[in-house]
Amino acid sequence: MNSFNDSLFESGAAFTTTSLSILDVNTFGNGMLFFRSFSQLLGSFTAILTAVIFLPISDQQHGSTFSELKLDQMFLQKRIATIQTIALIHLVSIAVVTLLLSVGKMSFFDSLLMSLSAVSTGGFTANSDFLTDPSVQWILIVGMIVAGTSFLIIWRLVTGRFTFALRSSELHTYLSLITISTILFYLWTNSGSHSSLRQSLLFVSSSISTTGFHFLPFGNWSVAASFLLLLLIAIGPMSLSGGGGFQILRLRILFSVSIRELVRQLHPRAVVKIRVGKEIIADQNVRQVVVFQFLFLSIVFSTSLLLTLLGVSVYDAFVSSVNALTTAGPIRGVDGSIIDVATFSPGERLALLPAMLSGRLYLLPVFVTLGYLLSESRNLVRPRRRYLRWKSSFKS
Repeated sequence: MNSFNDSLFESGAAFTTTSLSILDVNTFGNGMLFFRSFSQLLGSFTAILTAVIFLPISDQQHGSTFSELKLDQMFLQKRIATIQTIALIHLVSIAVVTLLLSVGKMSFFDSLLMSLSAVSTGGFTANSDFLTDPSVQWILIVGMIVAGTSFLIIWRLVTGRFTFALRSSELHTYLSLITISTILFYLWTNSGSHSSLRQSLLFVSSSISTTGFHFLPFGNWSVAASFLLLLLIAIGPMSLSGGGGFQILRLRILFSVSIRELVRQLHPRAVVKIRVGKEIIADQNVRQVVVFQFLFLSIVFSTSLLLTLLGVSVYDAFVSSVNALTTAGPIRGVDGSIIDVATFSPGERLALLPAMLSGRLYLLPVFVTLGYLLSESRNLVRPRRRYLRWKSSFKS
């Protein structure tokens, strides 16, 4: 790398699984390329651990949440088992995708790097020539859709609880979004060929899973097609998955909150519960989602404003902010062309880094940690102030 700023940005993009790389793959050996790809897996796994430890995940069977039980010794044991399960799913997924990719024209090393990027939703590509291969595209489509699926659903499917897993309303929404978006994207790119349907599914799965492989645009893109991809990036995949974004469960909770408020306008005394599928969401979890929404929009706005002040156009600043916060990529223009982040100045790239870190760590733990550090710093300052006051009063 040319400078410390470039190294810092590339490291941030790797560990936050953001597909905004400035690395020249032709100038580095296999060791550096493997480290860059493996860093995505570490970042993805760390984000999942953060979600398991900090965020409320509903338990439909017992009607409780992780946040309510995290101090329970029984849950501590369950949490360790959950971490082991997630690690096992990661390893098995990487092995399967690597073997499938290596069956074709790709070498084992290239297959391993691409599988690490697909499973971790990092989107880094050491050799982009293989991305145009139809067989590789189909494998990546399946891999990215699975990467955007909740680990809870995957584990239930693996352990044979098909009925319980397939009844997930969030899974239904996730698959419906992919299906409808693929059809719309196919119509809005005006290509008309059979291969464009596969490519439409490829772009949609890459966007909604926030993987962000750098696929070149095809057909005649309309503005609606670019807006659709940006919307999918902002929505993101299922909760407790490797992807970033706002995530489907939170979006459904906000939609239910909106419906409740509309009903209350008509019937002020009505008692309306927030439901997602057949499940009733506790008010505490609803408040957390509302706070998350505020933080999400605030970071997008503040990052966009900062980039605009640094000289980036309003559209590029907004799209860059959304991609950074959702740990997605690449940044695309209205016509679908890729805007290379290497053309940004060092200051503009560093302005994206806080959004990338916040998005990968799910915002709330970041701000909770900042609040804790702020309160502790105040506690350290207070004794000093008291001493100075006592000293001044003693002199007087």
